[in-house]
Amino acid sequence: MKGAGLLRRLSLAAAFLGLGACLLLSARGMCAADGCSVETAEISGREAKLYLPSEEAGASVVLPAHEEGEESVSAGGTVSAALVLSYRLDGSGALALELSRRGVAVLLAGDGIDPREAWDWLQAQPFVRRGSAALLAGDRRAGEALALAESLRGTDADCAAVVLSGEKTLVKTAAGNPAGNLLLLTGQEADEETLTAFYGSAEAARQGFTGFFSEKTARAAAAVGGEDPSFIRSGVLTRVIDWLGSCLGHSVELADDDLICTRVSFCNAGAAGCLLLAAASLAGRRRKEKKTD
Repeated sequence: MKGAGLLRRLSLAAAFLGLGACLLLSARGMCAADGCSVETAEISGREAKLYLPSEEAGASVVLPAHEEGEESVSAGGTVSAALVLSYRLDGSGALALELSRRGVAVLLAGDGIDPREAWDWLQAQPFVRRGSAALLAGDRRAGEALALAESLRGTDADCAAVVLSGEKTLVKTAAGNPAGNLLLLTGQEADEETLTAFYGSAEAARQGFTGFFSEKTARAAAAVGGEDPSFIRSGVLTRVIDWLGSCLGHSVELADDDLICTRVSFCNAGAAGCLLLAAASLAGRRRKEKKTD
């Protein structure tokens, strides 16, 4: 009986592990189908994630050296890029995936990485098209993004677009910031006075848009509903994709609502759940053995 119970638990754990592996492969397959790859970048001793689009999108494919003395290989043209100042559970991974599917190289710089160092690193990469880089951040790091965008304004390293998501107070904070092609996505709509200060006039506030993309003066604040305008939300993603398309161009023609991030997230979450269930099955076996002893 003891041997039969052990076999059942091992079989159950193996089944969960197999299912988890299939889900992980499915998630990677969806990304690979669009030619997206994820590399690790080191910035001031900290690791960041770099999402590279496919060669078909014109990206330089940078293959890191794996052996001492081996040189890295770079091929292809240049692409638009985006720096995302990320934070845990802010949906930035979904954003990076969807942008890379559309031919944009995306650097996810986590909390603790200096925004200016990350921006300079991205600008220095041979696959990045000069003057075609955007800056994005969620609520927790919107202040850092606004400070960086303001410091870059009018320089050779100026942002081609700045996109921020957060609470409606963000509109008031950004009102006097000179960041070019600035889009704010908030859960709730700001009051009329705040919107007028942000746009510069009551008429522009009523229209919900002002400026010109070609002159880097475009500006908009959109309420997407709900308390959390996270980048994982499809309504937020489609607005970001549309805005960046106007600022950076469309190197890959995909519909704004052609999204795979939800399916990829589901597969990854399912794989993690399977791993936990497999571990629980084995842990249950060990607890039973201890009681028997």
